[in-house]
Amino acid sequence: MGWAFATNRHAFRAFVVGACVPVRPSVGEVTRIMTSHTTTTGGRTTPAGTTAPAGTRASRRGEAVSDARRRQIVEAARELYEERGMSRTTVKDVTERVGISRSLFYHYFPDKDAVTDAVLDTYVDDFLELVRGWNAERERHNVRKALTDCIRICRMGVFDHDSFRANLATNENASLYLRFLSRSTEAIARYITITTARDYQAEHGLPIDHVYETFYMLIIGIVGFMRSHPDASDELLEDLVAQTLRLDLGQAGRRASATREAPGEPSGEAPVGARPEAGLAAASDDPR
Repeated sequence: MGWAFATNRHAFRAFVVGACVPVRPSVGEVTRIMTSHTTTTGGRTTPAGTTAPAGTRASRRGEAVSDARRRQIVEAARELYEERGMSRTTVKDVTERVGISRSLFYHYFPDKDAVTDAVLDTYVDDFLELVRGWNAERERHNVRKALTDCIRICRMGVFDHDSFRANLATNENASLYLRFLSRSTEAIARYITITTARDYQAEHGLPIDHVYETFYMLIIGIVGFMRSHPDASDELLEDLVAQTLRLDLGQAGRRASATREAPGEPSGEAPVGARPEAGLAAASDDPR
């Protein structure tokens, strides 16, 4: 379900989860974090406010600075990918954005592919944050609304484009896109399995086996369907999810679903009580 958050990601976070989701810091903010965690005393830089032994302080300071520098490089690469696209961004561009030497870049990443892989992880983390926010803000017993909000998140993930996303969609980056899709799907499916699915099961029961595997396949399927059928309505997607998971939408949800079917248009479902064999027999008698 997920997939990118560039121009509109902060606004969408506010729309879905309000202030409960932290905003990822920019390169400049990471730099300020790095400097605010250290002080200079007697020519030596030590963590601000610490009284630990000198060796421990130095080790902790080194780890903190190293982690912050790595995040700074990744954020710079992500910003440039979103602004220019991955193919038009070089290691030199990243180092200039951060203000470091190329040798320092290679201290953290062996090549551009490695930092790109780290950028993919930030997109996965961002989408997982959205899903966590959605789960935290769900209205109890309002399955239909939770489903509607979920589809909105999914649609944004698939169709909210930036230069980096456009690069991922090209044939030459197919393996990178598949890796990204696999990571996102696995993280989200595992999270939903141990949170949302358990909550639903406690209230309504969950009449499906292999819950994680079902969610994994459902996410992959919904994303693929949305990409190949971009005009598909949210209502259709909601119904596909509800049918796959056998969700109990309540009487209101079932009435709403029924009103969306156009008069005279087949719903794709057999009448209640009809035997599947009857439909198959009728199809086999069709001279076409």
